[in-house]
Amino acid sequence: MAANTLNGHKDNKTPVLEPELVTDSETAEAPVVTPETEKEVPPKRKKPIGLILAGLGVGAIARQQLDTAKAAYDVAVAQKNAAVQGVEQAEARLASAKVGVAKAQSQLSQAQENVVSAQAKLAASKGGLQQATAGGQDTTVKRSQYEAAKAAIAQSEASLRDAQLQLSYVNITAPSTGRIGRKNVEVGNRVAAGTQLMAIVDNQNWVVANFKETQLENMRPGEPVEIKLDAFPHHSFVGRVDSISPASGAQFALLPPDNATGNFTKIVQRIPVKIVFDQKSIQGYESRITPGMSAEVAVEVK
Repeated sequence: MAANTLNGHKDNKTPVLEPELVTDSETAEAPVVTPETEKEVPPKRKKPIGLILAGLGVGAIARQQLDTAKAAYDVAVAQKNAAVQGVEQAEARLASAKVGVAKAQSQLSQAQENVVSAQAKLAASKGGLQQATAGGQDTTVKRSQYEAAKAAIAQSEASLRDAQLQLSYVNITAPSTGRIGRKNVEVGNRVAAGTQLMAIVDNQNWVVANFKETQLENMRPGEPVEIKLDAFPHHSFVGRVDSISPASGAQFALLPPDNATGNFTKIVQRIPVKIVFDQKSIQGYESRITPGMSAEVAVEVK
């Protein structure tokens, strides 16, 4: 392209021709040019439609606009993608919320069932309480009846014991097993309390030996004893020392001696010692040995 000159000077810049402005009406409806109209319109009245550009500057501007539009397009695409992701996340949250609502509704139904069950149990408990209250009143009445019956039973038991006691007076029981001696009562006699009826001789035989107090130094209970009765001079019995009296015979007398006057004569005291027979040694003599017989005893002391 040849360089244009302006005012006789060379200019390296490519002049840009200003486009002629075209109105909307002109661009919207362009006149149709026919051979007939072309003759009527003078050549100086014809206006070019479009834009006449010259040089490389216009191409650079279009490239910049294209990059800008592309960048704006990319931004729009990114915004669209972000919007799509937001919609997907919102849909996911909505689905989760629906699941939570369904679960909450299920829990609500279960809770309502539990409330109904609890109300039923409460009604049953109230019925049981009313029944227990009525039963408690009945129990109070029965308890009073029970106490009255218990008192009547105690009174009857006391009457029974008194009757048994009165009945026991009919039978007179001996204090020990033995033989009857000196009987003072006959069948049909009426007796009062404290009347001596008879004497009983115990089957358990023993000897009371009155040893001098000087003979008791080595004597101990359990030591063997040889017994001779005057009624059976040719037979010796065997026994053992059972016990020694806690006091002399004089101390158990009706009038025990009292030497406080100063007129005192020393006398050797006698101490009763109980000696029991060996049951084997008196076999055959049980009914022949009687209380009051005289006996001589010899204690083997250690």
